[in-house]
Amino acid sequence: MVYAEPSHDGSTILTLSRQHARLWDAYTGRCLHAIPGGQFQLQSATFSPDSSMVVVTTARGSVAAIWCAHTGRCLQALVGHEDALSSAEFSSDGALVLTSSDDGTARLWEHAHGRCISILDKHADSLLSAVFLK
Repeated sequence: MVYAEPSHDGSTILTLSRQHARLWDAYTGRCLHAIPGGQFQLQSATFSPDSSMVVVTTARGSVAAIWCAHTGRCLQALVGHEDALSSAEFSSDGALVLTSSDDGTARLWEHAHGRCISILDKHADSLLSAVFLK
């Protein structure tokens, strides 16, 4: 396991390994859902502010995916980066996702429609992370 994060209400735990993200019932320890990495190693995963969704990125792929935390179903793919993703996070209201990539860009997404609304591209090197200031 590389990473673990509790949901905001503490009822669910999100864990991340190189091959899967998993959602666990915090009270019983039962695995609720496994989110596969597919052919690429997973890089990051985090809950939305209301814990209803999880955004997952891959270390070699260029797509971030939004997953339903309740059903384990993929809701949206955020396609547009040209290299591996390093991080992703939701805005405080959950309406936007910010991703960073080895392509030297950060992108702001309206995740409900998978639409990139802004590209921050003045970096000369890979981005390790991009975050919303709170």
